[in-house]
Amino acid sequence: LRRHIYYYEHSPTVEAMKVGAPSGTTTGGTSISTSTSISGGDLYSFKFAKPYRTANVGIILQNNKDGDVCVTGIYETAPAATSGLQVGDIIQEINNVSMKGRKASVATFVLKNAPKGEVIVLATSFHKQQRGGLTLSLSFQINKPLSKKAVVGISLRNHDVDGNIFVTKVKEGGLAADSGIAVNDIIQEINGISMVKKDSSVATDAIKEAIGNITVLVARPTQQGTRVDPNILSIPAFEEAPPPGVEGGGIWGIVDYFGPMTIFMACFLCFAIFIGGISCDCSNNGGRGCKEDSKKGYMIDGMVYNKSGKSIGVIDSVDFRLAEEGDSFT
Repeated sequence: LRRHIYYYEHSPTVEAMKVGAPSGTTTGGTSISTSTSISGGDLYSFKFAKPYRTANVGIILQNNKDGDVCVTGIYETAPAATSGLQVGDIIQEINNVSMKGRKASVATFVLKNAPKGEVIVLATSFHKQQRGGLTLSLSFQINKPLSKKAVVGISLRNHDVDGNIFVTKVKEGGLAADSGIAVNDIIQEINGISMVKKDSSVATDAIKEAIGNITVLVARPTQQGTRVDPNILSIPAFEEAPPPGVEGGGIWGIVDYFGPMTIFMACFLCFAIFIGGISCDCSNNGGRGCKEDSKKGYMIDGMVYNKSGKSIGVIDSVDFRLAEEGDSFT
């Protein structure tokens, strides 16, 4: 997945995308307005599921000349491809976070860091929504080690109504997850052998017995966007201006770090563990480890700055997140 997304980011041609821009518009949005009704555009709600927090949703975003966050690419085997979003759609809101006036990098960050589960995107679309959605036919390669005992990390069963074999679970970090196979995919073929109307045990055995590369052909149902009232858009909360000398269009958030409070809590925990009072499990602290200190930070184009405009570091090396209810910081 990383290989294909990297190529699309550096060669964002319409031909490389799942769908093209609507007639009369161009990728990049040079003729697209910010309005939810101009030129036939309407506001829609699009939904898709992230199988796990770190999953790549497969949307490529850029700002058009008007500053809107515009969809310029969708990778067809990624979660977002099932939502009904298309190239040329303008992102207005992601999980209740307004994208008005934001850089595309902010929208990408919000999508990347959305929790496991349903992601809701409100977007202005200039496309006619397909009634009932479409079904994508996709091929995946599972790179199984040369051993029948290797665990692929996929669970299958037959549908109660039509008898088709569908995926009920994909283990995070497993071989099947790495290939791109997702929950609710309908298994059509395994290594060229049809699985249509067969018992799920046949598909399970075929995967167990195979070694090396396993080619799995699936059918993936897609949804359509639901038209919504433009008044549903969240009113952006007041945000203070960017730090001095830093460009606008970013977003304020929280930087968790090791500071005085972290050191104090570490000493306290060590003492408590020593006397047998409690145990420490930092893995349950919202994914932030044992960091207790927090401060405001401003993120834009992959860089994080403090309130004074001094660079803290690149986003990949800084524990930056959006503020949550109950957060306290300095």
